[in-house]
Amino acid sequence: MNLDWLAETADWSPAKPKYLQLAEVITSEIEKGELQLNQQLPSVNKISKALAISRETVFKALNHLSERGIIKSANRQGYYVTKTDVRNKMRVFFLLDKFTTFKEDLFHSFQESLGDIAEVDLYFHHHNISVFRSLIINNLPHYTHFVITSYMRENVKKIINMIPAEKRIIIDSYEPNLQGKYSMVYQDFAADILKALEQAADKLQKFKRLILLAPGSLYHADWVIKGFQRYADSSGFQTLVIPKVDQRDFRRGDVYITLSGYDRELAEVIKISRKKQYKIGVDIGIISYNDTPIKEVLAGGITVIGTDFRQMGKTAAQIILKQEPQIIANPTRIIHRNSL
Repeated sequence: MNLDWLAETADWSPAKPKYLQLAEVITSEIEKGELQLNQQLPSVNKISKALAISRETVFKALNHLSERGIIKSANRQGYYVTKTDVRNKMRVFFLLDKFTTFKEDLFHSFQESLGDIAEVDLYFHHHNISVFRSLIINNLPHYTHFVITSYMRENVKKIINMIPAEKRIIIDSYEPNLQGKYSMVYQDFAADILKALEQAADKLQKFKRLILLAPGSLYHADWVIKGFQRYADSSGFQTLVIPKVDQRDFRRGDVYITLSGYDRELAEVIKISRKKQYKIGVDIGIISYNDTPIKEVLAGGITVIGTDFRQMGKTAAQIILKQEPQIIANPTRIIHRNSL
């Protein structure tokens, strides 16, 4: 990187921040081969002095390139070139709680919507606060955007607020009152179940009890319970909230709502129904959260309440592309099948 030549040819435009212009100069040097893979950049002091710009401006330019994955800092050794393909302007940190078929749909929709203008790296925290914290803190310098699902028992606001607001997009989970003007595409679980049950009111009339299976391990269960109880209060329906199926209190006329993404409770309801020779959709009703191909055919078709995960991924990508912070409740619908 010839600093003397750059100093002679530098032409700073007032129309664009100087740190971005410096970042473009460095990427241009990489594209031309003046800076090679793993080559060390001149020090901050040398760049600042040669180009007559502040150290702060140099640091901002280097941090910007680090976020894009083009350079990387080595402790007390300066910055090195880590990528020679500098076409992508964005690099996205994508953090999910766990891997399910519908989260896979979300991720692929996000990637497809961004196209080839960004690199996207996928991580999982598995509801472990230590993993969540370390993944975010260790990657703060290396990405232009952070797309995050939280779902944690602990309060994670302090950790999430470490990410600059303009780079922060919360998906699926609900994290209100964070610092700054940030984006969020979330499931409104309380409103969604209330609306879904209201839409299914005619089909529910032939049943006697409405039972919500809400295992304590589910991080969104409290919000679903709130909406469920609001429906019970307004409809007068006899309701019950339990963590697992109670075979001793399994009756004709019950409707079971299952929440778990792994469908253990759904399988248990079907097994007990068969054991007692109850016909699903007639003697016993079932509503399950989140649609999958198997639910279309299982037990003649399972009625589902499901958010549109592909739309969630698309919306998150559009927020990044348009650079306009938004807070949006993702659309959810009930799909009626023979189990109700």
